[in-house]
Amino acid sequence: MRCSIKMGIKRFSQGMGIVAAAAAVICSVCFVHGADVAVKGMKHSNRNEIRPYVSMADAFVQGDSMVYADGWYYYCSQLDHYYLYRAREDGTEQTLLAKMMPESIYVDGDTVYFLNINDDMTLYRVGTDGSGLCRLSDTSLPYLKVWGDYFYFLRAGKDSVAGLYRMKKDGSGLELLIGGNVLQFVTDGERLTYILEDEEARKYLLYHADMNGENRSAIWELSSKIIHQSGLQLTPDFLYCEQNDGTGRLYRLDLADAVPGEQIAVLPDGDWRIANGSVYCMTEEKKDGIRTVRLYRLTEEGPDRVVGKWGSERGEEEASAIDGWELLYENTAQGMYSTNGYWGNLASFYVTEKHIFVREFWSVEEGVLWVSLDEEMQPSLWENSQQVPVVTPAVELDYGELSSVIMSLHTPEDYSMYMAEDLTYEDSFGVYGQETAYGEFSIRLPQFNEEIEGYQKINRFFQERYEWALEEKERFYEEDLDIGCSYFEEMDYEYMYLDENYLTVSGGLYGWIGGIRAFRREMPVTFDRQSGEVLSLGDLFAVPEEEAMLCLFASIYKYMECSERGSELGLSNTILRDAYNVKQFYLTEDGIGLYYARYAIGSGADGDFLFVIPYEAVADILAEPLNQSEAAQDKEP
Repeated sequence: MRCSIKMGIKRFSQGMGIVAAAAAVICSVCFVHGADVAVKGMKHSNRNEIRPYVSMADAFVQGDSMVYADGWYYYCSQLDHYYLYRAREDGTEQTLLAKMMPESIYVDGDTVYFLNINDDMTLYRVGTDGSGLCRLSDTSLPYLKVWGDYFYFLRAGKDSVAGLYRMKKDGSGLELLIGGNVLQFVTDGERLTYILEDEEARKYLLYHADMNGENRSAIWELSSKIIHQSGLQLTPDFLYCEQNDGTGRLYRLDLADAVPGEQIAVLPDGDWRIANGSVYCMTEEKKDGIRTVRLYRLTEEGPDRVVGKWGSERGEEEASAIDGWELLYENTAQGMYSTNGYWGNLASFYVTEKHIFVREFWSVEEGVLWVSLDEEMQPSLWENSQQVPVVTPAVELDYGELSSVIMSLHTPEDYSMYMAEDLTYEDSFGVYGQETAYGEFSIRLPQFNEEIEGYQKINRFFQERYEWALEEKERFYEEDLDIGCSYFEEMDYEYMYLDENYLTVSGGLYGWIGGIRAFRREMPVTFDRQSGEVLSLGDLFAVPEEEAMLCLFASIYKYMECSERGSELGLSNTILRDAYNVKQFYLTEDGIGLYYARYAIGSGADGDFLFVIPYEAVADILAEPLNQSEAAQDKEP
């Protein structure tokens, strides 16, 4: 729960208008307002006025997770499985456009372009009414920019030549513009500005080039590379660049005169943007179980204008009153430390023509939500949980001192009436001393009886696995084990779940053949109870497997947010999908368990993972009801 009262927060509601703020004194949100400050700058001969902080994004809908166009906001929902949504300016008519996780959203007329996070960051388009969804590229794009008739994007070079590319909006005409390790780029439609790494000389050079990549010229050498997407930003008159050398220095370059960069501020370890005539910066402080998010606006330039470096070097009184910066928004939330003690930045913000949106950690029950700040910096929870479906967070099983999370699973009831005699086998590589065996190898696999309709086919499956295990024994003994060594292997099963439609049996190959820890090769299998057929995860659902998996992953992402581990396995991190095997799942009393082996999504010390997605979270897309076991029915009131 939050550490202070959410008075003053309002929620948008469809059909009911906007609920007014409830209190004049706001305990959990602090606002400070101030007049705009004129900023110095040289006038260009071809312009009537200097506009140092008017971003190109003000005139064109740029790629973000929240964008505005023609009276609508287009955004990645924080409630409904991170799908692509749109809503009116007042938050009404919140409408699903595509069941995909979008990033780098662009709106061009009646078409929305975006990168699909759950499809290797490939490029898609869909109509603003949700029609005509189609994939435009089959390669991953870290991020893109749209200008005129083209997409501009970077490729890292794993499966293609590294560099800056462009492609027509219909997906044709792919061409390499700038070869090499291009780190960042921006464009104003007249020329490209990009950072190119010279790996041999260890230099990072800022270049200009024509929109077709020709007529390149170096304009500045940076002291370090820029790794954040927001680290290079463009206005009609200036280029803004953050040095990523630990200092957080923000520089401004005069594009007309190509003079060396002028330091105008020092940024924290956070996000910054230029829009609506201002430089904005967000900090996120974590201390004693409390998260504090602050949004600032630069009002006075200078090399010493710093936003509370790292959020911890200044006292509480100084945190909201920093020279040269105006505090626009402050919010605190009480949460929990993640199980591994890691705290990442969960907050981000987006500036559009009409509002500022903050996407921030809200509570351990709701995770990260959208908050809208209007022109007066008044906050509102943007999405309406009464109108938009809400994803149910997964549960991560905790196995404490056990060697594997699977050992924490418990068979929910006595299944002896369904069992025949197990398939068993025991052997050893040799004996020593007083007939002490070493290099032991054993097998124990289940067999079932006619109480399970598809038992004969299920039994054949385990008989074949038994034969495979015997072949594994021969490979194990090829190691020529030393006398008295403690190496061992076993094929065994530990957990079983049975309901009216499905049977899940855990099992795998376990042992120790040297190293710092024993190995586990989990081999869970789920059968159709009637036919005895082996099922993949997609077979459980009445919708395409891709859609079903997206629903399951969204539940895990929401859990990561609620446990404040959102930046550890956050939405933009596709490892949950990339590392997943569709046969590595378990049915339990409480939900569908997605299993990840040790090293799949974490370090060896992190162990293996089992995320359980509650059945109610996927009830609408299941092919057959789940959780129909006798034990589960006994739990019902």
